[in-house]
Order: sequence, then structure tokens, then C-alpha cells
Amino acid sequence: VEYLNMLQNHAFGQYGDLLKALTRNPSMGSYLDNGQNRRTQLNENYGRELMQLFSVGLVQLNLIGTPKRDASGKLLETYSQKDVIEITRALTGWNYAEPNVNRKSANNSNYGKPMEASWKDQHDTNAKTVLGKIIPAGQDAYQDLHSVVEIVVTHPNTAPFVSLRLIQGLTTSDPSPAYLERVATVFRDTKGNLAKVVTAILMDPEARAADVPGKAT
Repeated sequence: VEYLNMLQNHAFGQYGDLLKALTRNPSMGSYLDNGQNRRTQLNENYGRELMQLFSVGLVQLNLIGTPKRDASGKLLETYSQKDVIEITRALTGWNYAEPNVNRKSANNSNYGKPMEASWKDQHDTNAKTVLGKIIPAGQDAYQDLHSVVEIVVTHPNTAPFVSLRLIQGLTTSDPSPAYLERVATVFRDTKGNLAKVVTAILMDPEARAADVPGKAT
């Protein structure tokens, strides 16, 4: 229930705030293992999926959604295994809120509250480099999370990657490149203001074509 509440509460806010809430959500912490991610024992699962599924995707994209290629025609990858390790290091130290040995087994991980950075000795405070951006040394887990989210939300891939999936969920599975570019531009220019992005999706001429009498869709 709290996972669905989290999605609903952030549905029309900034995409970065949604990613921060997602990262600290205990259900996600259990599902993709970031609740087990420690400085002394890294768990790459969530850090990898944060990039692959929730932000930049696997291959570099133009704003219209077409993939970028090198001179030989090979697709350009968005991130490397090194980026996975670095973002995982930045996301270490999170634990479930209010650990309590007497908690009922059905809620032993406290699924009702966001995770906290209570494993202070298990957060990696050294400098990291994620997607070419430096996260400075000496930051705590909250500051590193803010840095990670800022990096992925402002990455040029995130606007077309996320916008395409929102369009596919709201209007059409196969938007034109121009439609995607218009929506992705709103995402980029507002740093992912979802209220404005959703409005752009629903009010776009391509989405409203059926409103014109006699016009084929």
C-alpha cells in the first residue's frame, strides 16, 4: 500500500523527488536489494536498475528517441560497469526505519516508512564518478542520493527515455518522433516536472487528433 501511495503522492511532482522516494521506499529496498547494499558488501541490483529502467536506459538517445551510433554504426551505450559500481557505492548505507526485533514478521522491514541512512559506517564517503559527473567525498547518504538523482535526471537520455514510456502508458504505443521530441523538451526544460509533462502528453496535437471532426486517426 505504501509503495502505491508513494507513486500517487509524486505523480505530478518533480521526477527527481519521485526517484528519491523510490530509492528510500522499503518495498523497493527489499525488491531490488538496496536494503542490503553496504560499503563492505556492495549490491549492484538497484543502482543498475535505477539507470537501466528508471532514467537513462541502455543506449544513448537523440531527443526524438532515435539511438545514437558511432562511425561504424554501433549503438553507443549509456553507461558502463564502472558506472554501475560507482552509483552503487553512492547508494550504500540505507536501512529500514526503526529496526525492532519485536516487530511482527509481516512487517519486519517496516514497510510503512521510508528507509533511513542508519548504517552510517556502511556508507561509502569517498568520491565517486557517475556518468562522467563527480560526486565529492565527505557526503552522507542523503547528500549522495541527491547528487545521484541530479545526475540521472539532467542526463540528456532521461528526457526522451522516460517521456516515451509515459506517452506509451497514456496515449499511444508508437508516437511520432516529433511528438516524443515535444514532450521530451518539456521534460528536459522543467527537469522532469511531471504535471507539465503529462499535460504536454495529453494536450499534444497528435494526442488530440481525434477531437477534430472528420479527421482520420
